[in-house]
Amino acid sequence: VVSAIVGSLAIYLSVNGIVRKEKERVKVEKGIRNCLFDLGNRMVTGENFDSALVAALSMRKECVGLAESLSREYMLCRGDLESAIRMCMTQYSEYMADICCRIMVASNKDVRDAGRMATAIAHQLQNEDLVRNDMKNKLRGMTDMMNGTAAVFAPLILGMSIMMMSPLVSMSAMADTSSSFITVFVYVIELAVLISMFTALLSDRFRAINVINRFATVLPLSMVILFVCSSIAI
Repeated sequence: VVSAIVGSLAIYLSVNGIVRKEKERVKVEKGIRNCLFDLGNRMVTGENFDSALVAALSMRKECVGLAESLSREYMLCRGDLESAIRMCMTQYSEYMADICCRIMVASNKDVRDAGRMATAIAHQLQNEDLVRNDMKNKLRGMTDMMNGTAAVFAPLILGMSIMMMSPLVSMSAMADTSSSFITVFVYVIELAVLISMFTALLSDRFRAINVINRFATVLPLSMVILFVCSSIAI
């Protein structure tokens, strides 16, 4: 049990930095999505795509670094704007990089039409986010229950069951409860893995790093509860 707790805490600490970087990436990606409105409005007024994109990104705090990087890349790309956009944006969102490149291609024909296209895409992305957030809110009760089961309720009930078996073992010729504890121990770990995978999938973040982070968060608490409950003497 102690090794499981220490191991899960070590995993949590090791992936914590990666999780923080992922959160920053998601924040920048949302900023790029939101700046499409400003980009479209600027282009509708006749501003060029390249300057409008940098200006729109600069207006959002989370995208200032991206705007500066993109501005520098413009000077190095020698007119190849698509390469500059992909070079700077792909690390945050390949999907948004593709959208910006399509808007750039459209702006070569008509800047104002491309601006209206950018605004239309921004509305579509906004509606998509609204639907996704609504689904998350509806599923939140179920995911909270799943996390609570893996972290608290399952190890609590199983630990109490092992505790109640101890008097029976002492009064009879039954084998000790060590084998039962090992079985329960393995089951709790498997449950933590499965719940971590399911909740990551339901939250639309089904990536290995998110699953590992959720697992490393749930397992220490479940192991402590299991150990404490199974160690109580009647």
